[in-house]
Amino acid sequence: MNYEVNEPTLKTDPILLITDGGPENKGEVKTYLNTVPIKQIIAQKDIKFSNCMVEAVNKRLKYNFLFHQKIPVFKELEKHLACAVTEFNNVRPMGVLGGLTPQQVLQGQTTDKEKNEDRSMDAAVVRIRENQVARCEVCRV
Repeated sequence: MNYEVNEPTLKTDPILLITDGGPENKGEVKTYLNTVPIKQIIAQKDIKFSNCMVEAVNKRLKYNFLFHQKIPVFKELEKHLACAVTEFNNVRPMGVLGGLTPQQVLQGQTTDKEKNEDRSMDAAVVRIRENQVARCEVCRV
């Protein structure tokens, strides 16, 4: 079955969750999805394109927000995810988005690409200088 992925138009439209066919998206995930109004669709099976962008977001959520936390129960995970998604979408600017947050891009904001490139180059120089001063003993040459 092929799905067309569009923004839901009615409150009754199901939310589509794009995943790959990996084992991490079966078992408990499948059981949970049966309890909520979310329809799982498999990338490159139910839809023609890959879920690589979703995987990139998932990686950032895991490594920036979740792996360093002790999360003993699913309800705690839901709380941590809510905070992480809010910060990811509304607080942390992204270089790939010209220094804007996803929410700012969604709202139609734009940036001055040349000015952002200059700021990025300046920040890189400062970062390299700071890293050279703060090297560990093993790395000192």
